[in-house]
Amino acid sequence: MALPGVLDPEDDFGLPKENYAEVQNPKTDFDFEEYERLAVAVAMYSYTAPRAWLTVSGGATAAGLVKQHRALWGETSAVVPTVTATVTGTYTCTWPASVTDLNPTASSVTTTATQFYTCSVALHEGGQAHAIVSAANKIVVYTATTGGVAAAKDFTVFGY
Repeated sequence: MALPGVLDPEDDFGLPKENYAEVQNPKTDFDFEEYERLAVAVAMYSYTAPRAWLTVSGGATAAGLVKQHRALWGETSAVVPTVTATVTGTYTCTWPASVTDLNPTASSVTTTATQFYTCSVALHEGGQAHAIVSAANKIVVYTATTGGVAAAKDFTVFGY
């Protein structure tokens, strides 16, 4: 069984290809076999690099929950994720449903570029945290004390 969404260099890039002529100067010429490895490595890295991250101040009021954020599609005010604290220790982090990246290319959350497949969370202090992707552009984070009691905590969540 093949993994879904994994690049196939021959199908996706039309590879393998060959050099038109032998490399004359390795400082200025690029051997195509080296380029092929580089292109595939860069493309595969895009599957493992975080698409976005968000730092939340768990004890803040609704207006001050988002402390910092970054995403592949930018960090402007137009793409600031929203965070809602539904009950103590439960936070829903929502990124825009469509974005325009730096190319500028418009993408919706149904495209590979902006959709979250998995996530991770890191607490800024002791306790427990768990995060799940609940929709293509949503991550729900649960925070608690070390004893498992729901509590407001500062955290950073990463969407991949």
